[in-house]
Formats: sequence, structure tokens, C-alpha cells
Amino acid sequence: MYSLILLVSLSPMPLFAKSLLEQGQDLFLQNKPREAAALLENALQDDPGNDRIYLYLGICYEQLGQHDLAINVLTRGLNVPGADRSLFYYDIGNNYLAMKQNDKAAEMYSEAIDLNRSFPAPFLNRANVRVQTKQYEAAISDYVTYLGLKPDDPQQSSIEKMISLLKGEVDAEQQRVAEAKKKQAEEEARRKAVLDSVLNSLNTASSDTKNLSGGNAQLENKSEPLDIAP
Repeated sequence: MYSLILLVSLSPMPLFAKSLLEQGQDLFLQNKPREAAALLENALQDDPGNDRIYLYLGICYEQLGQHDLAINVLTRGLNVPGADRSLFYYDIGNNYLAMKQNDKAAEMYSEAIDLNRSFPAPFLNRANVRVQTKQYEAAISDYVTYLGLKPDDPQQSSIEKMISLLKGEVDAEQQRVAEAKKKQAEEEARRKAVLDSVLNSLNTASSDTKNLSGGNAQLENKSEPLDIAP
């Protein structure tokens, strides 16, 4: 009996075992999202008010390609008191983006930005979405804001190159619009000239008809009765 007690006391087990959350975090950091998710699901049942569990579990589902589950978990986490809602919206946006639902992704990034305008990441991701949807001027604005918030980003040169390319696209589009408007105005002017020409010819024909009718009336007025001899 004493030997058993001694064996237990000498075992290398830590005094305090790691929580399910901590174990899940360790597996997550080891790039084992499936194993981490299983532990985090149990941790969430034990501690549903811990916003970190929702975040880690949502990211695990995202890595596993289970984006609907990720969105569900992260959306539930939005309601946890004290949760960083901007971060939750950002992660939800990432899952919508992975599902190629660009409009929903942009909407979630906008929610994150509205809650925290000093959070750089949603600006970058929303800019990328706006490039895909050809909202070039809005994308430029987001890229510029992102670099202002994170000027030391390793992707700075690539982002600046993208901004330059987008400005070229915007200028080219403005030029195309101006040329199209000019062409449309010229076409409308040409059509108006044709219509005016036809209208003038109709007016001239109408005037000639009136003159001819007037001449016949004069002839009728000048006619004299026949003098018939008895």
C-alpha cells in the first residue's frame, strides 16, 4: 500500500493537469486541427462562456474545410459577453471567402471594420474581395488604409504594386467611359440632324401643298358665267 502511494507521489505527472482548452490549443499549434477540435468541443460544453474556445474551434473547422460549422460556432461566439466581436466577424468573413461567397465575406469584413477601425486585417481582405468584384476605387482605399495601419507589412511592395495597377485600371475605365459618352453624344447629334432634315423636308412639302391649293382657289374665283345666247 505504501509502495503504491510512493509510486504515485513520484510519478512525473504535473501537479495540475492541463485543461481541455489548453490541450486543444497545444494540438492546434501542432497543426492537428481534427484532434484539437474534438477536445475543444468538449471544452466548450464545460465552459460555454469562454470566447477563446469559440475562436480556436472555429479556426479548426476552417482548416478542416468545414466552413458551415466554423461560421456556426463563430456566430455563437459573437454573443459571448466580452468577446472581441471584430475578430469574430473577421474570421466569419474568411470562411465565407473560402466558400467563394464574396458579398457575404465583404459584409463580414465591413462589420469588423465598423467595430474596430484600427484592426488592419479586414481592410486587406476586403480590398482583395473588392478587386475580385471589380470595385477598384474602393479596393485602393482599403489597401491604402491597410498600409497606413501596418506600414511594416512584408507584402508592402506587392500591395503598392497592386494599388498602382488598380489606378491604371481606374484611369483606363474613366477614359473608356468618357469616350463612350462622347461617341453616344455624337451619335445622338447625328440622329437629331437626320430627324431635323426629314422634318424640314416634311414642312417644305406641306408648304408647297398649301400654295397649290391657294392657286386653285384664285382660278375658281376669276371664272365668269357663260353668256348663252337666246
